[in-house]
Amino acid sequence: MKIERILSAFLLLVLLASIAVLIYLILNPPPREKFTEFYILGPKGKASDYPTRLFVNQSGSLIIGIVNYEYRTMNYTVEIWRIGENFSEIRLLESFTVSLEHSKISEQWKPQFERNFIFSIEKPGKYRLVFLLLKDCPPKRPEDYGSEEERIRKAISGELQSLILNVEVLGI
Repeated sequence: MKIERILSAFLLLVLLASIAVLIYLILNPPPREKFTEFYILGPKGKASDYPTRLFVNQSGSLIIGIVNYEYRTMNYTVEIWRIGENFSEIRLLESFTVSLEHSKISEQWKPQFERNFIFSIEKPGKYRLVFLLLKDCPPKRPEDYGSEEERIRKAISGELQSLILNVEVLGI
């Protein structure tokens, strides 16, 4: 009898402890993966029909998008660079900064920030458009990520979050 009471009391304590742990985990879920979604879309808002073959001075259009899943407000700076073949040209086309609140992950995806980007290239050749995403700018400054060329090389090697679009420009 005494062993049965001790065993029953022990099982009751285990059950109560399990319920307490379950309530704690529900109220304090473990941290989830933190990340930023950075993307470019074609002019129709799809991941297709990118302007990869243009004629000299012909306009190309893209949509740049960012979604913040970092669980805090983030400041982002996007730099858009045009790189000539073999780094023959490195030119900053545009730069902008945006501050985004954390976006909750849901079953129905929706864009948080999107911006149109229109470009043209005045000389024939093969180019790369490099879209750099720099996080926490401010407090960091773009220069904190290295010189212009260092940032581009880090983007191409995958050290910085970036997207690259290869564009061939044909003469008229």
